[in-house]
Amino acid sequence: MPERRQNTPGPWDPAALASAPELKTPGLKKPGLKTQVRHDLAFTGDLSSFYRIWLVNTALTIVTLGLYGPWATVRTKRYLFGHTRLIGTGFTFEADPRAILKGRLILLGTLATGAFLPTVVSELDALLLFALAMLVGIPWLVSQSAKFRARNTTWRGVHFDFTGGMLGAMPWFVLLYLALPFTLGLIYPYIRKRQHAFLINNLKAGGRSFETDPSGFSYFGSTIKALVVGVVFVLAPALFVGHFINTQFGDPTTEKSAATLVLLGLASLLPLFSYLSINAVYRAYTRNILFAHTSFDGVHKLHSDIDPLKLGWITLTNLAATLLTLGFFRPVALLRKHRYLVTTMGITLMEPVEGLDRMMTRDDNALGDVGGNYFGTGVDI
Repeated sequence: MPERRQNTPGPWDPAALASAPELKTPGLKKPGLKTQVRHDLAFTGDLSSFYRIWLVNTALTIVTLGLYGPWATVRTKRYLFGHTRLIGTGFTFEADPRAILKGRLILLGTLATGAFLPTVVSELDALLLFALAMLVGIPWLVSQSAKFRARNTTWRGVHFDFTGGMLGAMPWFVLLYLALPFTLGLIYPYIRKRQHAFLINNLKAGGRSFETDPSGFSYFGSTIKALVVGVVFVLAPALFVGHFINTQFGDPTTEKSAATLVLLGLASLLPLFSYLSINAVYRAYTRNILFAHTSFDGVHKLHSDIDPLKLGWITLTNLAATLLTLGFFRPVALLRKHRYLVTTMGITLMEPVEGLDRMMTRDDNALGDVGGNYFGTGVDI
């Protein structure tokens, strides 16, 4: 039976489910499931309300010299999560801003201590301590950030959880990077594949697990595609513009007008535009691959249909508009990108929503140890 795609959130049709023939789908683990319906995520937020939130957050953060930042972060995430809907229900973000503030203060204190170390110990000792801090700190921060985000997220009263720890993250987020120079960077796609697998395979919802095992070769192919797109659409034009500017205004003895200086300033941003475009295209390719190989509870399939070129265009135009408006386009950029990423995601459920609700446990104590997880920095996929 072909997949039915349901774009408009709503309840399942019990009569249709009862009469549906049993579906035998290769690779699925559980027998007896009768139908599959794809539900796309929807975003119901609007620019006017989000812009007001951004203005208040920015003003209070400036007035309090950054101390309001955690409250601004939580308020923003609650709006975005609440308006991100699956089957008509929004997600909730329950983080305590005070926990985020504590985490940021700890991180700031750690960085300050690191900067002060060379004044009390030798440079070699300081370098060794820095390397040890990176070896332990990066995987710890990655696992704690993923745990913080998951345990503060709910959907229909069901809590998410993340069970990965520092030791599990260490090989993929620190140790394998040591092999980059010896492999001429060719190992990087494999590193990203293992990082994504770590973040997904340790994620749970209602006691049920997410699982993924994408191909390393597909990640390598995504890297090649992203580099080609970046070279053709951004890097090559950037080099041409740079050469033109250098030939026209390269003489240091020539007096330059204000317009010329502005043009030179914009040209200096071209490498940044190139990097962001390549990164956006690469993220689009890899997330499509990752979601295509990801399931929930072994049977419910995730989907991602990002157009890499469109995401690259959104990223570049968002940056350009934000710079030209001196930052006032920032909330528009955030909402524009979030809306696109959300609405290109979906999940194919292999049983009625009501059955899924009963299957997933609701643990009211799931947030009991969040107080020790201060770092809500998040890890992008």
